[in-house]
Amino acid sequence: MIPVLAFAEYRLPGQTTMVPFLRGGLGFYNLNTRLEGQNFTRKTGETKFGLHVGGGLNGEMSDTVAWSVDGLYHYVLDAAADGNGGETAGSIVTVRGRISFALVK
Repeated sequence: MIPVLAFAEYRLPGQTTMVPFLRGGLGFYNLNTRLEGQNFTRKTGETKFGLHVGGGLNGEMSDTVAWSVDGLYHYVLDAAADGNGGETAGSIVTVRGRISFALVK
């Protein structure tokens, strides 16, 4: 799955060194499937629309080093076949961390 996302972020007030935030948005998810058997190989790819919500925490270690951790719940519409000729939504949870270094102060 390769997502292309747009989001809005709300930083919760009252904190200085560690700032909690809420995030929500929408995007497009490129879903790829590859099936292999003894006598066949099948690869398909589709792009589906989806939504995501989550939150996290931003912080600073110094004037030039910052960190962030967040988690998102992705809800992809029509992501998989439902077995009756239709499609059903799929979901995934992502958690990530980041450290940023500034080259100039």
